[in-house]
Amino acid sequence: MRNTPSLKEYINREIDNLGFKLQEKRRSWISFLILNSISVLLLLLIEFKVIYINIPLLNTFFRGFLIIYLFISITIPILWRFSYDGLTVEVKKNYHVLLNPHYRIRKSKIKDYQLIGIYISSNRVAFKFNKHKNKLFTDIVRTRWLPRKRKSIISKYGLSPFLRFNEFSTPLNFQKQFLNIVLALQEWDKEKKSISR
Repeated sequence: MRNTPSLKEYINREIDNLGFKLQEKRRSWISFLILNSISVLLLLLIEFKVIYINIPLLNTFFRGFLIIYLFISITIPILWRFSYDGLTVEVKKNYHVLLNPHYRIRKSKIKDYQLIGIYISSNRVAFKFNKHKNKLFTDIVRTRWLPRKRKSIISKYGLSPFLRFNEFSTPLNFQKQFLNIVLALQEWDKEKKSISR
């Protein structure tokens, strides 16, 4: 449901109208292939008695480890898909923007939420603990009215030691919000060069 064809087509058209090119990033298949290949190999080795442990305690430990590993090999590629697969727009060399469609299954009675939204995040722009760059980042975020952090229950980059520009848009104001983050990156690039001189 994350990448419904109609929403992807809409985003692609809007990005194209702005003069950029949309790219689809798929990294989850690598982790899926590696983890599941190891799982199949381990199961075959056990089936053909290549791996056989005669000590009951070690045998129980190994079986428990195998069950945990099989669970991990199924869940990690799914989590990886939600975290790292997505739509990317290269703004210029070393700067790109990630687009992450967001769907709500039902509307809240308390708050007026949009059912469809798009999280827009830039690539890492600086290390959080660099005092000068952190100040510059805060100034750009304030002047461009960008949210300091991504608005979600579990922030995708909340624990990251890096700073990135974040924005949230609905399909109606997508172009405006996308351009806002692109201009923030442009301003960052210009101001960062003046800091390093």
